[in-house]
Amino acid sequence: MNTRIWCEFAKPLEVCSDHILDIFKKHDVTLNYRLDYGEDSSEFYKMLEIYNKSGIPVSVWATLSDDMGYWINEQNAQKFFDYIKALLSRIESKGLKIKGLCIDMESPLEDIKRIGSPRNKLEPIIAYGKMLTSNLNKSRFKRSMDIFTDAACYIREKGLESYATCIRHSYYDLRFGSELMQNALEIPVFKVPWDKYNLMYYATMIRTEMKKYKKVNVDYLIYHQVSYLKKILNDGGALIMMSHMGKPKGKVKPELSLKQIVKNVSEALSVEVKFAPDCAHAGKEAAALKGGEALLLENLRFYPEEEGKPVGIDKNDPKYDAAKADMKKRQVEFAKILASYADVYVMDAFGTAHRKHASTAVIDQFYDKNHKMLGYLMEKEVKAVDSILNHINRPFTAIMGGSKVSTKIGIIENLLTKVDNLILCGGMTYTFAKAQGGKIGNSICENDKLDIALDVIKKAKENHVNLVLGTDSVIADKFANDANTKITASGAIPDGWEGLDAGPESRKAFAKAIEGSKTILWNGPAGVFEFDNFTGGSKAIAEAIAKATKAGAFSLIGGGDSVACIHKFGLADQVSYISTGGGALLEAIEGKTLPAIAAINE
Repeated sequence: MNTRIWCEFAKPLEVCSDHILDIFKKHDVTLNYRLDYGEDSSEFYKMLEIYNKSGIPVSVWATLSDDMGYWINEQNAQKFFDYIKALLSRIESKGLKIKGLCIDMESPLEDIKRIGSPRNKLEPIIAYGKMLTSNLNKSRFKRSMDIFTDAACYIREKGLESYATCIRHSYYDLRFGSELMQNALEIPVFKVPWDKYNLMYYATMIRTEMKKYKKVNVDYLIYHQVSYLKKILNDGGALIMMSHMGKPKGKVKPELSLKQIVKNVSEALSVEVKFAPDCAHAGKEAAALKGGEALLLENLRFYPEEEGKPVGIDKNDPKYDAAKADMKKRQVEFAKILASYADVYVMDAFGTAHRKHASTAVIDQFYDKNHKMLGYLMEKEVKAVDSILNHINRPFTAIMGGSKVSTKIGIIENLLTKVDNLILCGGMTYTFAKAQGGKIGNSICENDKLDIALDVIKKAKENHVNLVLGTDSVIADKFANDANTKITASGAIPDGWEGLDAGPESRKAFAKAIEGSKTILWNGPAGVFEFDNFTGGSKAIAEAIAKATKAGAFSLIGGGDSVACIHKFGLADQVSYISTGGGALLEAIEGKTLPAIAAINE
């Protein structure tokens, strides 16, 4: 049975990790990826390319911009149809494929806002009643139904499926043979020939859990940054903090307000933190600060100038380049405003160091070298990366795990010019095994990357790098923790079986390369460590790193899965450094310049 995962807020490349791809493929998942009007960026097409190559189906959950009403309804029916025609044309022109389109049919955004953000208990009842009576318009309803019918037929002609989802109230019409609720809600659903229908519930109870989740993350970040923040306050300085939350895309969204973390920050700093509700108009609040006082600015991303990307305009629009140029000018002015609040700028957000945002890599131009600097956490991250790439104590061993050669090739190629030992493990083991003529059964493999795998082997020899590949594997007859298992050579896996972990001989080879090292980098597990029966390879690596670190090696652990491994095995306190950065760390290892760091050094 096919499972659909609805993905609303993750960035395109955030759903391309090896682990996610493996799980989706093994469990026959279709990804319903939300794509807002005008947001089909290069990252989206890269994601789609990765999923196409992996054989994992993707359906586009098409939504419009906020000013168009966001969800699909009778008021924006034609705009939706025009949008999907243009979108499908762009996807086809790039030689990419999708499974279908998800049509999220809900009442206009303004109607939902009136109901969802009440000033009192009676307001949502009144608003809902008004919506149900004032929206009744038979001619408009019929017109939009015709447009949606044309859209459904168009989607079908393209060989794609249409998957309409709507709120439960519209289903009353099915019970009573009516169109009244659909008309009142402005969502003509059931007489439109969509291929499939889906019932939707608003899960408001999830918000409580999300608040708990946010608190955990907020507290974690504060823990790592509080030392230098307290130092500023204790030394008599006035502290102004700026940050972001979520992806509001230049819109004010109350649920993403930083006001909700003021209490957490106040408790961590042991001072009452003041709050500026508009980050671009906080001059008075900043000027009023006294020594030892702290101010938190509202979410920077409530202004599109923070990210510096035009909003409300399609990239294929002839006017896009002009809009982009104008936005870059506005970004500089926005950064200038932020800079005006303080005498000194401290950059301590390594996780966004690879982004050229106003608050990370543009603001720096308004400070001289003596008045801009890295924070304590940022400094640790930079020193850790520098130790790995530029101040190497040899032997230097890098461990690259995970499923895909394609997602790590840039990093691997850069490391081949720096390391003494390169361990490649995890799912990519089987791409290398097949490239060398081996049989890999049902193991994961990038068949279009076999030449790249052979090229890596060749370059390793040319650079006198000891390339360590898994020679044996723990194989299973199904992708599950309770699968039947046995040990076999990684290039001799029978049909119906797949490699899920490094075997005992591979683990010995990994440990031998690691334990004599003085510099160690680990990114990516050696197997499906989420299953307890397939943790052996990753645990062997973690234990070898801990042993080498105890003997004097510098060890850097980076990447979500590797960090999860080191914590799972209880060895986090036995390695030199665990990076807080994701994309920034990987880009740094790949040899790319991080804009935020470059700006500090200018």
